Amino acid sequence: MRVLVFDIGGTNCRMAVAEEEQGSIVLKHRCSVADYAWHSVSELEPAYCAALASWGQAKDGSSDIDAVCFAVAGPVNRDSAQLTNRDFHIDKREAEAVFHCPVSLANDFEAVSRAMDKESGCLVEHLFGDAPDASLIRASAGAGTGFGCGLLLPDGTYIASEGGHMAMALAGEAERKLIPLLGELPEMDDVVTGRGLEALALALTGERLDAQEIAARWLQDESNEVFQTFARLLGRACRNWALATMCRGGLYLAGGIAMKNPLLVKSEAFRAAFVQGSGGIADFLQHVPVSLFCDGDVGLKGAALIALRAARRGQAA
Repeated sequence: MRVLVFDIGGTNCRMAVAEEEQGSIVLKHRCSVADYAWHSVSELEPAYCAALASWGQAKDGSSDIDAVCFAVAGPVNRDSAQLTNRDFHIDKREAEAVFHCPVSLANDFEAVSRAMDKESGCLVEHLFGDAPDASLIRASAGAGTGFGCGLLLPDGTYIASEGGHMAMALAGEAERKLIPLLGELPEMDDVVTGRGLEALALALTGERLDAQEIAARWLQDESNEVFQTFARLLGRACRNWALATMCRGGLYLAGGIAMKNPLLVKSEAFRAAFVQGSGGIADFLQHVPVSLFCDGDVGLKGAALIALRAARRGQAA
């Protein structure tokens, strides 16, 4: 069984053909398109056809593709999806007419959450806390363009969340320097994201740089104030999500900031902020299994799991 999957964010679209081999997802072909200009699935079709042709697949997907999944950084319902930070809309019926097979629509963090299952084949590094346990509630969180959150119940039910829009307090002299830029009570989406990192660097150093430049200069060692402050903020945001979900089975970290700068979430500053608390709260946080995805294809592999399960349901019907 072969599926076509898309992981679509505000600035980048990744697509891949995937299969399941020996119980794990394998990406047979993949490509990435930066700064795409599509607004709908019909406008995406030429790029999709060109990619399939270059991979030796049928251009209409009808002979080789059993199902399709779009993992989208934005709100999703049964019949449509809309990117949050870009004018790109997906209509499920239009997509099925283009691809000639079942199409699933998923939020990008549903795909990340599905990738917590072992059959995704994703590489994961356990950071601290107890061992992950799929029989308990598991949660995912990721800092990148936004702060994404997801929740997976033990029976496999995915619970969508807009946890990134929860308010986040700023504490201490360094963090309070963000108030003139972000307000007195900004959202986690404002603070522990690329734009939050840019605001922090400007507040602490006076330099106006983009997030990639900041990461290269200050996120590769723990000895500077930008690193220490951002690690504490990220640890507090992840703590908030762990408390909101009571994810005793594990918190899995994704997103470009942590995955490209793993020292942030391996630092003592991050861990100290995460486990901060007293009494039963401290005991709970000390035991939460915290892991980091080490696989840049986590979104594609999670989307492939969704598509494969949809294809099997279609065959069984």
